Amino acid sequence: NTREIGESSVFGEVSYKLFESWEIMAGLRQFTAEQNDAGFYLFQFPLFGGLPPPDNRHFKEDRLIKKFQLSFPPNDDVTVFALASEGFRLGGTNQPNIAAVPPGYEADSLWNYEVGVKSAWLDGRLIVNSSAFYIDWDNIQVSGRDPTGSFAFIGNAGAAEVQGLELETFFQPIRSLNLSAGLSWLPKRELVEDQVNATVHAPGRKGDELPRIPEYTANFSAQYVRSLAALPSWSAWVRGDWSYHGKSRTELRPTAATNRLQEAYDITNIRFG
Repeated sequence: NTREIGESSVFGEVSYKLFESWEIMAGLRQFTAEQNDAGFYLFQFPLFGGLPPPDNRHFKEDRLIKKFQLSFPPNDDVTVFALASEGFRLGGTNQPNIAAVPPGYEADSLWNYEVGVKSAWLDGRLIVNSSAFYIDWDNIQVSGRDPTGSFAFIGNAGAAEVQGLELETFFQPIRSLNLSAGLSWLPKRELVEDQVNATVHAPGRKGDELPRIPEYTANFSAQYVRSLAALPSWSAWVRGDWSYHGKSRTELRPTAATNRLQEAYDITNIRFG
């Protein structure tokens, strides 16, 4: 099939100060998306009869995405905030075949609720940011099959929740050295509804962990820069980066034949110039 997608949007934010220190912000994003598909399925089984005719399908969607934030700075170097923001993933079309499948699937969406602190210390040489968040993901796009289990297509089924904590720091102990580190912990990242309804049957069941998303990720980097005495306009630098990716499963269902444990791994990169 041949697919064309066009999307246009407009976005804006407004902030308003309350009581001299508190600030409230609201943002809106209006988008329109259109998708055209032209194509057909090719079956290599004569008993099914003739080929389905080429089909043209059209999908259009208009959405209004919202964002709200309340922030309070107890002093010039610390800001406490609460955030609620909406996200989406565009829907699309399914090509017809010899069985009746839904002509398309809807956008799935999520709300992210977050509270956190952003802070600067030591005259700005140390920055520490942290947040706790809860994500509510609904109407998930899934690759499933019709109730007979014969034909695959994309549909909408199920919901998931993710809970987590994030920490990031930036530190400049001396002028030539920059350090940064980050940590993410997701104690809950699972389906809260079965991915089954009257239209589509997909593997996921309530309580299944989302695949390929580890409980822990971390990173660290250091960069040192030094001017060259012999070449005043030149500098030499060396940088090291390390990242860690915790273990995860490859499929939603623990009993799936293709489910595998992806072991934890880390990557170290060193470069200079």
